[in-house]
Amino acid sequence: MAFACRTFNKPRRWLYYRRHEGQVQVAEPNRRWASDIMAIRAWDGQNGCLTIMIDCVDRMVLAWRFAKRITADDLAEMLREAVF
Repeated sequence: MAFACRTFNKPRRWLYYRRHEGQVQVAEPNRRWASDIMAIRAWDGQNGCLTIMIDCVDRMVLAWRFAKRITADDLAEMLREAVF
Protein backbone atom coordinates (compact mmCIF):
# COMPACT_ATOMS: atom_id res chain seq x y z
CA MET A 1 0.00 0.00 0.00
CA ALA A 2 1.43 3.35 -0.98
CA PHE A 3 0.46 6.52 0.80
CA ALA A 4 0.08 9.37 -1.64
CA CYS A 5 0.11 13.05 -0.98
CA ARG A 6 -0.83 15.67 -3.50
CA THR A 7 1.35 18.75 -3.43
CA PHE A 8 -0.31 22.16 -3.69
CA ASN A 9 2.43 23.89 -5.65
CA LYS A 10 2.37 21.22 -8.39
CA PRO A 11 -1.32 20.32 -8.85
CA ARG A 12 -0.80 17.33 -11.18
CA ARG A 13 2.07 15.75 -9.27
CA TRP A 14 1.75 12.95 -6.71
CA LEU A 15 4.44 11.97 -4.21
CA TYR A 16 4.56 8.38 -2.97
CA TYR A 17 6.06 7.99 0.48
CA ARG A 18 6.03 4.20 0.67
CA ARG A 19 5.78 1.75 -2.21
CA HIS A 20 4.45 -1.77 -1.88
CA GLU A 21 7.27 -4.28 -2.23
CA GLY A 22 5.48 -7.47 -1.16
CA GLN A 23 3.38 -10.01 -2.95
CA VAL A 24 -0.23 -8.98 -3.47
CA GLN A 25 -1.81 -12.33 -4.37
CA VAL A 26 -2.03 -15.33 -2.08
CA ALA A 27 -2.46 -18.87 -3.36
CA GLU A 28 -4.38 -20.49 -0.52
CA PRO A 29 -7.46 -19.44 1.44
CA ASN A 30 -7.44 -18.17 5.01
CA ARG A 31 -4.12 -16.32 4.61
CA ARG A 32 -5.35 -12.78 3.92
CA TRP A 33 -8.64 -11.16 4.90
CA ALA A 34 -10.20 -7.85 3.99
CA SER A 35 -12.84 -5.81 5.76
CA ASP A 36 -14.95 -2.78 4.99
CA ILE A 37 -17.43 -0.55 6.79
CA MET A 38 -20.01 1.39 4.82
CA ALA A 39 -22.99 3.54 5.67
CA ILE A 40 -26.12 2.57 3.76
CA ARG A 41 -29.83 3.33 3.78
CA ALA A 42 -32.12 0.31 4.07
CA TRP A 43 -35.26 -0.13 1.96
CA ASP A 44 -37.43 1.13 4.84
CA GLY A 45 -35.48 4.42 5.07
CA GLN A 46 -33.37 3.62 8.13
CA ASN A 47 -29.67 4.46 8.07
CA GLY A 48 -27.10 2.01 9.33
CA CYS A 49 -23.57 0.69 8.98
CA LEU A 50 -22.74 -2.54 7.20
CA THR A 51 -19.46 -4.20 8.14
CA ILE A 52 -18.15 -7.16 6.15
CA MET A 53 -15.08 -9.36 6.63
CA ILE A 54 -14.12 -11.57 3.65
CA ASP A 55 -11.39 -14.01 2.65
CA CYS A 56 -9.34 -12.54 -0.22
CA VAL A 57 -8.83 -15.81 -2.11
CA ASP A 58 -12.28 -17.37 -2.34
CA ARG A 59 -14.28 -14.21 -1.45
CA MET A 60 -16.19 -16.06 1.25
CA VAL A 61 -17.93 -13.82 3.78
CA LEU A 62 -16.46 -14.70 7.19
CA ALA A 63 -18.55 -12.31 9.29
CA TRP A 64 -20.91 -9.37 8.84
CA ARG A 65 -22.93 -6.91 10.92
CA PHE A 66 -25.62 -4.34 10.16
CA ALA A 67 -26.43 -1.89 12.94
CA LYS A 68 -27.07 1.80 13.55
CA ARG A 69 -23.63 2.06 15.17
CA ILE A 70 -20.67 -0.30 14.90
CA THR A 71 -18.62 -0.37 18.09
CA ALA A 72 -15.20 -1.81 18.86
CA ASP A 73 -16.94 -4.68 20.66
CA ASP A 74 -18.81 -5.51 17.44
CA LEU A 75 -15.54 -5.61 15.50
CA ALA A 76 -13.87 -7.79 18.14
CA GLU A 77 -16.83 -10.19 18.03
CA MET A 78 -16.62 -10.31 14.23
CA LEU A 79 -12.94 -11.18 14.44
CA ARG A 80 -13.65 -13.94 16.95
CA GLU A 81 -16.41 -15.26 14.72
CA ALA A 82 -14.10 -15.30 11.70
CA VAL A 83 -11.23 -17.02 13.51
CA PHE A 84 -13.27 -19.67 15.31
